[in-house]
Amino acid sequence: MKIVLQHLTKKFPARGPVRGRKNREDVIAVNDFDFEIPDGKLIGLLGPSGCGKSTALNLICGLLKPTDGKIFFGEDDVTGLPPENRGVGMVFQNYALY
Repeated sequence: MKIVLQHLTKKFPARGPVRGRKNREDVIAVNDFDFEIPDGKLIGLLGPSGCGKSTALNLICGLLKPTDGKIFFGEDDVTGLPPENRGVGMVFQNYALY
């Protein structure tokens, strides 16, 4: 199944005080990300710490809701679907059963 990300953006609210500024700025974790994973291909996301790899995967799985943009599985827009209805899974680097 092909996965397409269109203009995917995720912003988190700023935390804590910022010296010398009246307004705190949001943290942009993923910014206008366009990407396609073709059907049947194995893809790796590489980049430095803090560049948005985990956030992008959490958006694809539905664990986070995007601030903007769309996520398609095949021809289906799954942007608003909850994780349990997406039919995908993710194994975390550090995992535990609760």
